[in-house]
Amino acid sequence: RGKAIVVADEAYIEFCPQATLAGWLSDYPHLVVLRTLSKAFALAGLRCGFTLANAEVINVLLKVIAPSPLSAPVADIAAQALSPEGIAAMRQRVAQILDERRYLVEQLRGIACVEQVFDSETNYVLARITASSA
Repeated sequence: RGKAIVVADEAYIEFCPQATLAGWLSDYPHLVVLRTLSKAFALAGLRCGFTLANAEVINVLLKVIAPSPLSAPVADIAAQALSPEGIAAMRQRVAQILDERRYLVEQLRGIACVEQVFDSETNYVLARITASSA
């Protein structure tokens, strides 16, 4: 049995929380789950994320990352975003985005030149459009 680390990127997990692998951490000690404040928290400019992993993996990471990887202002904003109020605001934002996504998909499906609208579990929509013959 090897010591490979398996990394799962959950950048969009707030849009599809039932798909999280965080519950697997106790069964898979070398699993690392990466998350970001860029998407659902609307803090892309902050360039801040976090890691969910077992203590053994976190201890290895602490040996190889810079002692102060975040500036104090970034850490303060991240802490606010992850506070109960920040989580509530994120959930409201996600609900609004999901409502708007449903509306957009519905409207796109009614347009003749739209061949296909793909299913999405994120904050964006992918559609195939027929080229105009005009």
